Amino acid sequence: MWIFKMTNQGIFLSPKESVPYTKSNLPKTHFVFNDSLQIYWLVELIRVPGNRKVNKVLVKDYGFKTIGSFNHQAKMREIPFLQFEELDRAAFLGLCNSYELPLLERLFSNSTKLASAGSEGRSIYQVRGDPSPEGLPIVQEYPVELKVKFADANIIDGAIIFEKRLEGILPLLLFEIKNPFLKAPYDAIKEYLSKKLGKKTFFVTAKIKTYEGKVVVKDAQSNEIALIDESFIQRIKYKQINSLVRIQQSDGRPIHSVDELLLLSDELQGNLLQTNIENIIQVLTNNFEHRNSKQLSYLAKEHDLEEIIYLTVSPYFGFLFYMKDSNRRSYIWELLDSHATYIWSFVKENRDKEQEFDIVEQSINQIRQVGRNAYKNKYRKGEFDGECRFDTIQHVMDGQSADKMFDEWLAELKTKIEQQELE
Repeated sequence: MWIFKMTNQGIFLSPKESVPYTKSNLPKTHFVFNDSLQIYWLVELIRVPGNRKVNKVLVKDYGFKTIGSFNHQAKMREIPFLQFEELDRAAFLGLCNSYELPLLERLFSNSTKLASAGSEGRSIYQVRGDPSPEGLPIVQEYPVELKVKFADANIIDGAIIFEKRLEGILPLLLFEIKNPFLKAPYDAIKEYLSKKLGKKTFFVTAKIKTYEGKVVVKDAQSNEIALIDESFIQRIKYKQINSLVRIQQSDGRPIHSVDELLLLSDELQGNLLQTNIENIIQVLTNNFEHRNSKQLSYLAKEHDLEEIIYLTVSPYFGFLFYMKDSNRRSYIWELLDSHATYIWSFVKENRDKEQEFDIVEQSINQIRQVGRNAYKNKYRKGEFDGECRFDTIQHVMDGQSADKMFDEWLAELKTKIEQQELE
Protein backbone atom coordinates (compact mmCIF):
# COMPACT_ATOMS: atom_id res chain seq x y z
CA MET A 1 0.00 0.00 0.00
CA TRP A 2 1.09 3.55 -0.75
CA ILE A 3 -0.04 6.95 0.44
CA PHE A 4 -0.50 9.58 -2.30
CA LYS A 5 -0.85 13.25 -1.47
CA MET A 6 -3.11 14.76 -4.13
CA THR A 7 -2.54 18.45 -4.93
CA ASN A 8 -3.25 20.74 -7.86
CA GLN A 9 0.51 20.84 -8.56
CA GLY A 10 1.08 17.10 -8.76
CA ILE A 11 0.78 13.68 -7.10
CA PHE A 12 3.24 13.46 -4.20
CA LEU A 13 4.73 10.10 -3.22
CA SER A 14 6.72 11.75 -0.41
CA PRO A 15 7.34 15.36 0.70
CA LYS A 16 10.06 15.67 -1.98
CA GLU A 17 9.00 13.24 -4.72
CA SER A 18 6.07 13.92 -7.00
CA VAL A 19 4.54 12.70 -10.22
CA PRO A 20 3.14 15.17 -12.76
CA TYR A 21 -0.42 14.57 -13.90
CA THR A 22 0.90 14.05 -17.41
CA LYS A 23 2.24 10.72 -16.15
CA SER A 24 -1.24 9.62 -15.13
CA ASN A 25 -4.64 9.19 -16.71
CA LEU A 26 -6.15 11.95 -14.53
CA PRO A 27 -7.09 14.85 -16.90
CA LYS A 28 -5.94 17.66 -14.60
CA THR A 29 -7.05 20.43 -16.96
CA HIS A 30 -10.65 19.38 -16.31
CA PHE A 31 -10.78 19.43 -12.50
CA VAL A 32 -9.43 21.49 -9.58
CA PHE A 33 -8.93 20.13 -6.08
CA ASN A 34 -10.04 22.21 -3.10
CA ASP A 35 -6.82 23.88 -1.89
CA SER A 36 -8.22 24.23 1.63
CA LEU A 37 -8.14 20.42 2.04
CA GLN A 38 -5.15 18.19 2.77
CA ILE A 39 -5.93 15.26 0.48
CA TYR A 40 -4.24 11.92 1.14
CA TRP A 41 -5.27 8.71 -0.64
CA LEU A 42 -4.43 5.21 0.47
CA VAL A 43 -3.80 3.32 -2.77
CA GLU A 44 -2.76 -0.09 -4.05
CA LEU A 45 -0.39 -0.28 -7.01
CA ILE A 46 -0.85 -3.23 -9.35
CA ARG A 47 1.58 -3.96 -12.17
CA VAL A 48 0.07 -4.44 -15.60
CA PRO A 49 1.18 -7.83 -16.99
CA GLY A 50 3.57 -7.39 -19.88
CA ASN A 51 3.96 -3.64 -19.29
CA ARG A 52 6.47 -2.65 -16.62
CA LYS A 53 6.00 1.05 -17.33
CA VAL A 54 2.34 1.14 -16.22
CA ASN A 55 0.82 0.57 -12.77
CA LYS A 56 -2.88 0.34 -12.08
CA VAL A 57 -3.92 2.47 -9.09
CA LEU A 58 -6.83 1.35 -6.92
CA VAL A 59 -7.85 3.93 -4.32
CA LYS A 60 -8.82 2.31 -1.00
CA ASP A 61 -9.48 5.46 1.03
CA TYR A 62 -10.06 9.00 -0.29
CA GLY A 63 -9.68 10.66 3.09
CA PHE A 64 -6.81 8.76 4.67
CA LYS A 65 -5.73 10.23 8.01
CA THR A 66 -2.92 7.98 9.29
CA ILE A 67 -0.21 9.66 7.25
CA GLY A 68 2.88 9.32 9.44
CA SER A 69 4.54 6.85 7.05
CA PHE A 70 4.06 9.24 4.09
CA ASN A 71 7.25 11.06 5.09
CA HIS A 72 9.28 7.85 4.95
CA GLN A 73 7.94 6.03 1.89
CA ALA A 74 10.56 4.29 -0.24
CA LYS A 75 11.69 6.15 -3.30
CA MET A 76 10.73 4.56 -6.60
CA ARG A 77 13.64 3.72 -8.91
CA GLU A 78 11.52 4.47 -11.95
CA ILE A 79 8.16 6.15 -11.64
CA PRO A 80 5.62 4.30 -13.81
CA PHE A 81 2.61 5.71 -15.60
CA LEU A 82 -0.21 5.74 -13.02
CA GLN A 83 -3.46 4.31 -14.37
CA PHE A 84 -6.20 5.26 -11.88
CA GLU A 85 -9.15 2.90 -12.21
CA GLU A 86 -12.70 2.72 -10.86
CA LEU A 87 -12.59 5.96 -8.89
CA ASP A 88 -15.52 6.65 -6.57
CA ARG A 89 -17.47 9.46 -8.25
CA ALA A 90 -18.92 11.07 -5.11
CA ALA A 91 -15.67 10.82 -3.15
CA PHE A 92 -13.56 12.27 -5.97
CA LEU A 93 -15.91 15.13 -6.90
CA GLY A 94 -16.37 15.96 -3.23
CA LEU A 95 -12.70 16.91 -3.10
CA CYS A 96 -12.93 19.28 -6.06
CA ASN A 97 -13.63 22.99 -6.31
CA SER A 98 -14.55 22.68 -9.99
CA TYR A 99 -14.70 20.02 -12.68
CA GLU A 100 -15.98 19.20 -16.16
CA LEU A 101 -17.94 16.05 -15.52
CA PRO A 102 -18.34 14.65 -19.05
CA LEU A 103 -14.56 14.49 -19.41
CA LEU A 104 -14.18 12.63 -16.11
CA GLU A 105 -16.94 10.01 -16.42
CA ARG A 106 -14.63 7.33 -17.83
CA LEU A 107 -12.66 7.35 -14.55
CA PHE A 108 -15.54 6.39 -12.29
CA SER A 109 -16.93 3.11 -11.12
CA ASN A 110 -20.63 2.68 -10.41
CA SER A 111 -19.94 2.91 -6.68
CA THR A 112 -22.03 5.48 -4.79
CA LYS A 113 -20.47 4.96 -1.36
CA LEU A 114 -19.16 8.05 0.44
CA ALA A 115 -15.54 7.97 1.57
CA SER A 116 -14.33 9.54 4.78
CA ALA A 117 -13.54 12.76 2.87
CA GLY A 118 -17.27 13.46 2.84
CA SER A 119 -16.99 14.81 6.37
CA GLU A 120 -14.89 17.75 5.18
CA GLY A 121 -17.95 19.90 4.47
CA ARG A 122 -18.04 19.44 0.68
CA SER A 123 -21.27 18.47 -1.03
CA ILE A 124 -22.31 17.39 -4.51
CA TYR A 125 -25.87 17.69 -5.73
CA GLN A 126 -27.08 15.58 -8.66
CA VAL A 127 -30.39 16.21 -10.43
CA ARG A 128 -31.49 13.92 -13.22
CA GLY A 129 -33.61 15.38 -16.02
CA ASP A 130 -35.83 13.77 -18.62
CA PRO A 131 -34.32 10.90 -20.56
CA SER A 132 -32.77 11.74 -23.92
CA PRO A 133 -31.53 9.55 -26.77
CA GLU A 134 -27.99 10.08 -25.53
CA GLY A 135 -28.87 8.96 -22.00
CA LEU A 136 -29.69 10.76 -18.77
CA PRO A 137 -28.23 14.30 -18.53
CA ILE A 138 -26.60 15.02 -15.18
CA VAL A 139 -26.67 18.45 -13.56
CA GLN A 140 -23.83 19.10 -11.12
CA GLU A 141 -23.86 21.83 -8.48
CA TYR A 142 -20.99 22.47 -6.10
CA PRO A 143 -19.75 25.31 -3.85
CA VAL A 144 -16.73 27.56 -4.39
CA GLU A 145 -15.01 30.15 -2.23
CA LEU A 146 -13.11 33.10 -3.67
CA LYS A 147 -11.08 36.05 -2.45
CA VAL A 148 -11.57 39.13 -4.64
CA LYS A 149 -9.89 42.53 -4.71
CA PHE A 150 -12.23 45.54 -4.69
CA ALA A 151 -10.10 46.94 -7.51
CA ASP A 152 -11.03 43.93 -9.69
CA ALA A 153 -14.79 44.36 -9.22
CA ASN A 154 -17.32 46.87 -10.53
CA ILE A 155 -20.27 48.39 -8.69
CA ILE A 156 -23.51 48.68 -10.63
CA ASP A 157 -27.02 49.61 -9.52
CA GLY A 158 -28.02 46.99 -6.96
CA ALA A 159 -24.92 44.77 -7.12
CA ILE A 160 -21.17 44.35 -7.35
CA ILE A 161 -19.86 42.19 -10.18
CA PHE A 162 -16.56 40.63 -11.22
CA GLU A 163 -15.32 38.04 -13.69
CA LYS A 164 -13.24 35.05 -12.71
CA ARG A 165 -11.78 32.11 -14.60
CA LEU A 166 -11.77 29.01 -12.44
CA GLU A 167 -9.13 26.39 -13.06
CA GLY A 168 -10.52 23.57 -15.11
CA ILE A 169 -13.41 25.64 -16.49
CA LEU A 170 -12.86 27.28 -19.85
CA PRO A 171 -15.45 30.08 -19.88
CA LEU A 172 -14.87 33.32 -17.95
CA LEU A 173 -17.56 33.31 -15.24
CA LEU A 174 -19.51 36.39 -14.17
CA PHE A 175 -20.20 36.65 -10.45
CA GLU A 176 -22.92 39.06 -9.26
CA ILE A 177 -23.43 39.81 -5.55
CA LYS A 178 -26.73 41.59 -5.10
CA ASN A 179 -26.99 44.53 -2.69
CA PRO A 180 -29.88 47.03 -3.04
CA PHE A 181 -27.85 49.78 -1.36
CA LEU A 182 -25.16 49.84 -4.05
CA LYS A 183 -25.42 52.38 -6.86
CA ALA A 184 -23.44 52.69 -10.07
CA PRO A 185 -21.80 56.04 -9.07
CA TYR A 186 -20.23 54.28 -6.05
CA ASP A 187 -17.85 52.51 -8.45
CA ALA A 188 -15.80 55.72 -8.48
CA ILE A 189 -15.26 55.45 -4.70
CA LYS A 190 -14.50 51.71 -4.40
CA GLU A 191 -11.17 52.46 -2.73
CA TYR A 192 -12.86 54.73 -0.19
CA LEU A 193 -15.55 52.11 0.58
CA SER A 194 -12.90 49.41 1.04
CA LYS A 195 -11.05 51.66 3.50
CA LYS A 196 -14.25 52.18 5.48
CA LEU A 197 -14.70 48.40 5.56
CA GLY A 198 -11.07 48.03 6.61
CA LYS A 199 -10.33 45.56 3.80
CA LYS A 200 -8.90 45.66 0.29
CA THR A 201 -10.51 42.32 -0.54
CA PHE A 202 -13.79 40.54 0.08
CA PHE A 203 -14.64 36.86 0.33
CA VAL A 204 -17.28 35.29 -1.88
CA THR A 205 -19.19 32.05 -1.61
CA ALA A 206 -21.17 30.79 -4.59
CA LYS A 207 -22.42 27.68 -6.31
CA ILE A 208 -21.26 26.58 -9.74
CA LYS A 209 -23.85 24.71 -11.79
CA THR A 210 -22.88 22.67 -14.82
CA TYR A 211 -25.32 21.07 -17.25
CA GLU A 212 -25.31 20.18 -20.92
CA GLY A 213 -21.93 21.82 -21.42
CA LYS A 214 -23.00 25.09 -19.77
CA VAL A 215 -21.57 26.64 -16.59
CA VAL A 216 -23.44 29.22 -14.52
CA VAL A 217 -22.89 30.95 -11.18
CA LYS A 218 -25.63 30.83 -8.54
CA ASP A 219 -26.20 32.41 -5.13
CA ALA A 220 -23.03 34.51 -4.96
CA GLN A 221 -22.77 36.14 -1.52
CA SER A 222 -20.24 38.07 0.53
CA ASN A 223 -20.37 39.01 4.21
CA GLU A 224 -18.20 42.07 3.52
CA ILE A 225 -20.46 43.37 0.74
CA ALA A 226 -23.50 42.78 2.97
CA LEU A 227 -22.02 45.30 5.46
CA ILE A 228 -22.69 48.07 2.95
CA ASP A 229 -26.24 48.77 4.08
CA GLU A 230 -28.29 51.89 4.76
CA SER A 231 -26.60 52.59 8.09
CA PHE A 232 -23.16 52.18 6.49
CA ILE A 233 -24.00 54.80 3.82
CA GLN A 234 -25.57 57.11 6.43
CA ARG A 235 -22.41 56.95 8.57
CA ILE A 236 -20.35 58.05 5.57
CA LYS A 237 -22.80 60.87 4.85
CA TYR A 238 -22.58 61.96 8.48
CA LYS A 239 -18.77 62.07 8.36
CA GLN A 240 -18.73 63.93 5.06
CA ILE A 241 -21.25 66.53 6.25
CA ASN A 242 -19.37 67.14 9.49
CA SER A 243 -16.18 67.58 7.50
CA LEU A 244 -17.70 70.63 5.77
CA VAL A 245 -17.33 72.81 8.86
CA ARG A 246 -13.54 72.28 8.65
CA ILE A 247 -13.27 73.70 5.12
CA GLN A 248 -11.12 76.79 4.83
CA GLN A 249 -11.91 79.42 2.20
CA SER A 250 -9.54 78.86 -0.70
CA ASP A 251 -11.03 80.14 -3.94
CA GLY A 252 -12.15 83.60 -2.82
CA ARG A 253 -15.81 82.82 -3.39
CA PRO A 254 -18.07 83.57 -0.40
CA ILE A 255 -21.07 81.43 -1.38
CA HIS A 256 -21.28 77.79 -2.52
CA SER A 257 -23.94 75.35 -3.63
CA VAL A 258 -24.09 71.96 -1.93
CA ASP A 259 -22.35 70.18 -4.81
CA GLU A 260 -19.59 72.81 -4.96
CA LEU A 261 -18.89 72.57 -1.24
CA LEU A 262 -18.88 68.76 -1.16
CA LEU A 263 -16.07 68.84 -3.70
CA LEU A 264 -13.94 70.54 -1.03
CA SER A 265 -14.59 67.90 1.65
CA ASP A 266 -11.50 66.26 3.14
CA GLU A 267 -13.54 63.13 4.00
CA LEU A 268 -15.05 62.25 0.62
CA GLN A 269 -14.98 64.61 -2.33
CA GLY A 270 -18.07 65.02 -4.47
CA ASN A 271 -21.76 64.31 -4.07
CA LEU A 272 -21.89 60.65 -5.08
CA LEU A 273 -24.06 59.86 -2.03
CA GLN A 274 -26.73 62.35 -3.19
CA THR A 275 -26.47 64.55 -0.12
CA ASN A 276 -28.87 67.50 -0.11
CA ILE A 277 -29.20 70.67 1.95
CA GLU A 278 -31.82 69.05 4.18
CA ASN A 279 -29.34 66.30 5.08
CA ILE A 280 -26.71 68.90 5.97
CA ILE A 281 -29.04 70.98 8.15
CA GLN A 282 -30.40 67.88 9.86
CA VAL A 283 -26.94 66.55 10.74
CA LEU A 284 -25.48 69.88 11.86
CA THR A 285 -28.49 70.86 13.98
CA ASN A 286 -28.96 67.41 15.50
CA ASN A 287 -29.05 67.49 19.31
CA PHE A 288 -28.85 71.33 19.07
CA GLU A 289 -25.10 71.20 19.65
CA HIS A 290 -24.55 74.46 17.74
CA ARG A 291 -25.60 77.83 19.06
CA ASN A 292 -28.07 78.66 16.30
CA SER A 293 -29.57 75.21 15.67
CA LYS A 294 -33.14 76.33 16.39
CA GLN A 295 -32.86 79.35 14.12
CA LEU A 296 -31.48 77.21 11.29
CA SER A 297 -34.25 74.62 11.63
CA TYR A 298 -36.89 77.36 11.48
CA LEU A 299 -35.36 79.12 8.46
CA ALA A 300 -35.02 75.82 6.58
CA LYS A 301 -38.76 75.25 6.92
CA GLU A 302 -39.64 78.82 5.83
CA HIS A 303 -37.20 78.94 2.92
CA ASP A 304 -38.80 79.39 -0.50
CA LEU A 305 -38.59 75.95 -2.14
CA GLU A 306 -38.11 77.48 -5.58
CA GLU A 307 -34.75 78.91 -4.48
CA ILE A 308 -31.43 77.29 -3.63
CA ILE A 309 -30.07 77.39 -0.11
CA TYR A 310 -26.42 78.40 -0.39
CA LEU A 311 -23.62 77.79 2.11
CA THR A 312 -20.67 79.80 3.37
CA VAL A 313 -17.50 78.62 5.08
CA SER A 314 -15.80 81.88 6.01
CA PRO A 315 -15.62 83.56 8.46
CA TYR A 316 -17.92 80.86 9.85
CA PHE A 317 -19.94 78.03 8.42
CA GLY A 318 -23.46 79.19 7.58
CA PHE A 319 -26.50 79.11 5.31
CA LEU A 320 -28.07 81.71 3.05
CA PHE A 321 -31.88 81.36 2.99
CA TYR A 322 -34.45 83.15 0.85
CA MET A 323 -37.91 84.22 2.05
CA LYS A 324 -40.60 86.39 0.49
CA ASP A 325 -43.55 88.09 2.12
CA SER A 326 -45.96 90.27 0.18
CA ASN A 327 -43.68 92.32 -2.11
CA ARG A 328 -40.60 92.02 0.13
CA ARG A 329 -37.82 89.57 -0.70
CA SER A 330 -35.31 88.76 2.02
CA TYR A 331 -31.97 86.95 2.00
CA ILE A 332 -31.14 85.72 5.50
CA TRP A 333 -27.62 84.67 6.42
CA GLU A 334 -27.52 82.50 9.54
CA LEU A 335 -24.30 80.98 10.83
CA LEU A 336 -23.93 77.86 12.95
CA ASP A 337 -22.28 79.69 15.81
CA SER A 338 -22.58 83.47 15.73
CA HIS A 339 -24.10 86.35 17.70
CA ALA A 340 -26.17 87.83 14.89
CA THR A 341 -28.47 87.16 11.94
CA TYR A 342 -27.92 89.19 8.75
CA ILE A 343 -30.81 90.23 6.50
CA TRP A 344 -30.79 91.88 3.07
CA SER A 345 -34.25 92.94 1.83
CA PHE A 346 -35.51 94.12 -1.56
CA VAL A 347 -38.93 95.64 -2.44
CA LYS A 348 -38.54 96.65 -6.10
CA GLU A 349 -41.56 95.43 -8.05
CA ASN A 350 -39.73 94.08 -11.08
CA ARG A 351 -37.32 91.61 -9.60
CA ASP A 352 -33.84 91.22 -11.03
CA LYS A 353 -32.78 87.98 -9.33
CA GLU A 354 -29.18 88.09 -10.56
CA GLN A 355 -28.71 91.67 -9.38
CA GLU A 356 -30.13 90.87 -5.94
CA PHE A 357 -27.88 87.87 -5.57
CA ASP A 358 -24.81 89.85 -6.68
CA ILE A 359 -25.53 92.50 -4.03
CA VAL A 360 -25.85 89.87 -1.29
CA GLU A 361 -22.75 87.99 -2.44
CA GLN A 362 -20.67 91.18 -2.53
CA SER A 363 -21.97 92.14 0.91
CA ILE A 364 -20.97 88.80 2.43
CA ASN A 365 -17.58 89.19 0.83
CA GLN A 366 -17.26 92.66 2.41
CA ILE A 367 -18.13 91.26 5.85
CA ARG A 368 -15.53 88.54 5.40
CA GLN A 369 -12.86 91.10 4.48
CA VAL A 370 -13.52 94.06 6.80
CA GLY A 371 -15.74 92.61 9.52
CA ARG A 372 -19.40 93.06 10.49
CA ASN A 373 -19.10 96.40 12.27
CA ALA A 374 -17.10 98.05 9.47
CA TYR A 375 -19.67 96.83 6.96
CA LYS A 376 -22.57 98.23 9.02
CA ASN A 377 -20.83 101.61 9.18
CA LYS A 378 -20.40 101.66 5.41
CA TYR A 379 -24.08 100.81 5.01
CA ARG A 380 -25.13 103.67 7.29
CA LYS A 381 -23.00 106.03 5.20
CA GLY A 382 -24.88 104.95 2.08
CA GLU A 383 -21.94 103.31 0.40
CA PHE A 384 -24.08 100.40 -0.83
CA ASP A 385 -27.00 99.99 -3.22
CA GLY A 386 -29.92 102.14 -2.07
CA GLU A 387 -32.48 99.58 -3.22
CA CYS A 388 -31.33 97.12 -0.59
CA ARG A 389 -32.07 97.33 3.11
CA PHE A 390 -29.67 95.68 5.56
CA ASP A 391 -30.67 94.58 9.09
CA THR A 392 -29.18 92.47 11.83
CA ILE A 393 -30.71 90.61 14.75
CA GLN A 394 -28.54 90.12 17.80
CA HIS A 395 -28.72 86.75 19.54
CA VAL A 396 -29.00 88.09 23.07
CA MET A 397 -28.23 85.48 25.71
CA ASP A 398 -28.12 87.42 29.01
CA GLY A 399 -28.55 84.21 30.94
CA GLN A 400 -31.69 83.28 29.01
CA SER A 401 -32.53 79.74 28.01
CA ALA A 402 -32.11 78.72 24.36
CA ASP A 403 -35.90 78.57 23.96
CA LYS A 404 -36.36 82.08 25.35
CA MET A 405 -33.61 83.46 23.14
CA PHE A 406 -35.18 81.79 20.08
CA ASP A 407 -38.64 83.22 20.83
CA GLU A 408 -37.22 86.77 21.03
CA TRP A 409 -35.17 86.22 17.89
CA LEU A 410 -38.23 84.95 15.97
CA ALA A 411 -40.39 87.91 17.02
CA GLU A 412 -37.72 90.36 15.85
CA LEU A 413 -37.20 88.47 12.57
CA LYS A 414 -40.89 88.70 11.71
CA THR A 415 -40.87 92.42 12.48
CA LYS A 416 -37.84 93.01 10.24
CA ILE A 417 -39.12 91.16 7.19
CA GLU A 418 -42.63 92.61 7.45
CA GLN A 419 -41.51 96.22 7.31
CA GLN A 420 -42.58 97.82 4.05
CA GLU A 421 -40.39 100.93 3.84
CA LEU A 422 -36.69 101.08 3.19
CA GLU A 423 -34.64 103.29 5.46
